[in-house]
Amino acid sequence: MGEKPKSMSAKRNIIILVAVLVIVIVGAVIAVFALSSDKDGDIAEQLSLAERYLDEKNYEQAIIEFERALDIDPMNVDAYLGLAEAHVALGDTDEAIKVLEEGFDKTGDDSLKKMIGMLEAVQDNTAEHTTEAASTTTSTTTATAATTTITSTTTAATTTTAVTTVDVPEETEEQQEDATTEAVSTTVATTTTATTTIATTTTTAPEEAEVPEIEYTDASMFEYEYDAELDGMVITKYIGDAERVYIPDTIDGEPVTIIEFNAFSDCTSITYVNIPESVTVIGCSVFVGCTSLTEIDIPDSVTEIGSGAFYNCAALSEIYIPDSVTLIDEMVFSSCTSLTDINIPDSVTSIGWWAFDGCTALTDINIPDDVSSIDSSAFDGCENIRATYKGVTYTYDNINDLYTAING
Repeated sequence: MGEKPKSMSAKRNIIILVAVLVIVIVGAVIAVFALSSDKDGDIAEQLSLAERYLDEKNYEQAIIEFERALDIDPMNVDAYLGLAEAHVALGDTDEAIKVLEEGFDKTGDDSLKKMIGMLEAVQDNTAEHTTEAASTTTSTTTATAATTTITSTTTAATTTTAVTTVDVPEETEEQQEDATTEAVSTTVATTTTATTTIATTTTTAPEEAEVPEIEYTDASMFEYEYDAELDGMVITKYIGDAERVYIPDTIDGEPVTIIEFNAFSDCTSITYVNIPESVTVIGCSVFVGCTSLTEIDIPDSVTEIGSGAFYNCAALSEIYIPDSVTLIDEMVFSSCTSLTDINIPDSVTSIGWWAFDGCTALTDINIPDDVSSIDSSAFDGCENIRATYKGVTYTYDNINDLYTAING
């Protein structure tokens, strides 16, 4: 009888202990949830502030705010992308790449890796063209100097001839008559020869002009690999030198589905590219630096055009984007200085940063009503732009009003 109260007491203690543990666990869960909610609220507020400075082109302050956002959440991909964008805007591409590499190391996010590749391609292209420009300047200076020397020599020779001419005695009347007779004879002979030539030409049938054959690009002109997941071929590099390229729709019996990152970069001889209907993805920086490219056919099968795909295609004047594309990606047409005619299909809902940066010839462009997001740098440097959105036309002077109308 004396042990029963002890047993009851022990059970009661166990119940109390369990209750305490439940309360502690529930409290911890609530605390974690509260902290998480506060963190989410803080990061959202901080990102909003940073993006506002970015929209206002206050890039120095934007950098500070994005770095504060990363202090709150070191795994936030949007903060890394925004921070990189601000550094690029200030002309510090090296720092932007460093930021993106740090973000990729921490998060493993593919969008950061993609942006690293795109910026590196743009950086390499810019460096190459800077070197070419310096070389051209040197050549021009040398040529100018040579021309000046030649001109001076010619002038001296002319002066000498003038002096010599003064000492030539006047021709006698008989000599002048002989000279006149000789000149007339020469003229008659020349006329006779010309007449004979014409007669010969009329009796000879003209040769037919040769019609150039269309050069379809052989698979040997590409480097490629098979992607088992996609069950198709991925073109990784074009190694030919043709002006007109017709990408094959199959290689080794497999459909060509993707044109990979940098596949045609700096192919300056290319003027025309035909993409087959088997292709669904045009990767990042695919045609970067194709400065002679004037025309490209993109089929309706393409659903994705990567960032920087047509960066610095300076001769490209028009392009058709199929209505299967939903995103105009970052820097996709940046520095296309001859671009005057482009459609944005109704399927597009978002336009990325510097999408049309430096398209100085671009004038009238229609933005579909369903576009709900546009970066505030999308039309940087487009001084002649007339962008129409929901019936309202915006010029470069009030382009920020367009961004506000779309982003809200």
